[in-house]
Amino acid sequence: MFKRKRNEDIALGLSGGAAQGLGHIGALKAMEEQKVRPKYIAGTSAGALIGGMYAAGISVAEMEDIVRGIDQDEFRKLLDITWARGSIVAGDRIEKFIRNIVGDVMIEDLEIPFIAAAVDLKTGKGFHFDSGLLVDAIRASISIPGIFKPVVANNAYLVDGGLRQNLPLRVLRQFKPKKLIGVNIIPGPRLDFSWSQEPIQRTESGEWGEPDFIERVKEFFTGDTADKEETPGMTYLFSHLFEIYTAQVAQAEIEQAKPDLIITLDMSEIKLWEFWRGEEAVKIGYTQARKILEDKST
Repeated sequence: MFKRKRNEDIALGLSGGAAQGLGHIGALKAMEEQKVRPKYIAGTSAGALIGGMYAAGISVAEMEDIVRGIDQDEFRKLLDITWARGSIVAGDRIEKFIRNIVGDVMIEDLEIPFIAAAVDLKTGKGFHFDSGLLVDAIRASISIPGIFKPVVANNAYLVDGGLRQNLPLRVLRQFKPKKLIGVNIIPGPRLDFSWSQEPIQRTESGEWGEPDFIERVKEFFTGDTADKEETPGMTYLFSHLFEIYTAQVAQAEIEQAKPDLIITLDMSEIKLWEFWRGEEAVKIGYTQARKILEDKST
């Protein structure tokens, strides 16, 4: 049973999850209602974005207003398509968008101590950024390989921390918190992590089409063939690869960190790139987190 004492130090880890990670806003809202306020925060990818904003003093209500203002057209405007090798989106517009929200604040000056996770694509080395420009740390942590141009810093090509640590928990132990909480975005029940030993039997399917580059980019950010009886398209392939891998990485971190509470959010109603559905994501995250917190407090 999760019991919290008054003024108890709480450390909070927030997982990655792309647009599904907007559910973190709802989780924070539910936590505030239960008087659960983190004294330390660490985040990966979407968790770094939401956690960094919260640590910088951006209120839940302000974050709700921000996501409410992002429709599909506004989201497309943030995508500066690039022809650079190894990436589809340059990321300069998104970085500017984040800077307009948090400013040029330094991590060490935040109201709440904060850590963002990123990984060097060259070597696999992990970085926990606890100082320097907040916008740079967030930009590095959200840089999904193959989609966003990496951030060149610290003699490294920095990309999404989800490659190694999609839910940063153990790093928060350095603060010696009384309670360690994680909010973990899961892709939903459609994934099955069991193993089956049986004969292989091929199933006929259509040919793997290869549309031109521009069409593939449009498809990636506007559609998904996950629920259709057809050969998986680019969006389906990448999004499910991302979900399967990061879900396993997060679970490994949970098993090693042994947090006091994990708030698991099933965000499968929101596809990874549907950032224009932020208001729905917040509601889903809030409803699920509130139920978990209420159940744990009784």
